[in-house]
Amino acid sequence: MESSVFIAKLLGPFLLVVGLGMLLSRKAYDSIIKDFLVSPALMYIGGIMALIVGILVVLKNNIWVMDWRLIITITGWGSLLKGALLLVFPGVMVKAGKAWEGKTGLMAGYAVLIAGFGVLLILKTYF
Repeated sequence: MESSVFIAKLLGPFLLVVGLGMLLSRKAYDSIIKDFLVSPALMYIGGIMALIVGILVVLKNNIWVMDWRLIITITGWGSLLKGALLLVFPGVMVKAGKAWEGKTGLMAGYAVLIAGFGVLLILKTYF
């Protein structure tokens, strides 16, 4: 449980800030995503970072229970999978990323979801 609390204290503020950024600075995030999708170097570095973070989270918190720790587990596996796909199949990830272009409602929904997860983790571990 101690490692779950530590990871949640890291992930909670991160998810909240990224979610709010996506909601409040949509044009900036659209530009970031477009730049990312045309830069093999950024995709490679992003893949390495996502894979390492995902592996670390899964190693410390691979807990499949129906409580707040499941958010950490799913985030860890999602990061691991995203990192692996960016490194092994970058072309597929470019196509997937381009499929999100112009889908402002979908992006806003995703932003609200991750910000909400961030708030939940903050409430569970800081208060």
